[in-house]
Amino acid sequence: MKQFLLVLDNDQPCFNAIEKAVQCTRSADAFLSVIIIVHSLHASAQSYPFPNDCALTFGDESNQSLEQVSADLLAANKKLLADCCRSSNQPFEIIEQRIGLSDLIIRTKFMDCLLCEGKIHPGRHHITDLLTHAYCPVYLFGDHPIPARSVLLAYDGSAACMGAAASYLQLFDKDADFVCLHLSTSGQVTPHEKELEDWLRHHQPGGRLVVDNQEPEAGLLLWLSEHPTDLVVMGSYGRTAVSRFFRHSLAARLLEQGGTHLFLSHAPSE
Repeated sequence: MKQFLLVLDNDQPCFNAIEKAVQCTRSADAFLSVIIIVHSLHASAQSYPFPNDCALTFGDESNQSLEQVSADLLAANKKLLADCCRSSNQPFEIIEQRIGLSDLIIRTKFMDCLLCEGKIHPGRHHITDLLTHAYCPVYLFGDHPIPARSVLLAYDGSAACMGAAASYLQLFDKDADFVCLHLSTSGQVTPHEKELEDWLRHHQPGGRLVVDNQEPEAGLLLWLSEHPTDLVVMGSYGRTAVSRFFRHSLAARLLEQGGTHLFLSHAPSE
């Protein structure tokens, strides 16, 4: 059975991430493992007064200690997860032991997909580091329904992009409307057009290839504005200019503005 790993941020109720993760995992017929990151129990000296004891540090808007607030949120998120999984007959486990970031990254070697809320607070460096260095593909949740009924492969010419496409098609069903949008910056004859058409014919019958010679960000955003899409599949962490651009800017914009889910992966050698 496939194994998915959901990482939750315990700073707030995680209804969207939990609901989407259960739907995503069920659609892939996978087992769901869950790690909940609890911030206030590991507060830094820069965040709280010395002696940095959360049991003695009170929030601004309540008379509860940060330790109690965090414990209440953790209990609520665990209950929400259990209720959602049981009502959907989704097998799951909550990984309770304390675990360091490096160990968590290593754990992704043994997972088929890492699941996470797409709208991540910029200060959550441990989560962004996890997403950056994960060995398995990453599914970031937006606001659209799951399972995705419309999927866009944003092809930028990289091996990472095709690796992402192959990973997605191995994990999820092929019933969605599938479009390969070739983001070409050359303005000339599209490279690999025949190869892409052959790949679609063999791996995603009914999928179609669209060539766009606009600047990559503008071309992709324009396409999504005219063709509502549930999920965008992209390569990431690549060495091409387009891949680096995706990683640092476009992925965040897609999540923040469009609510589209993102499926990201990189080539093993990158």
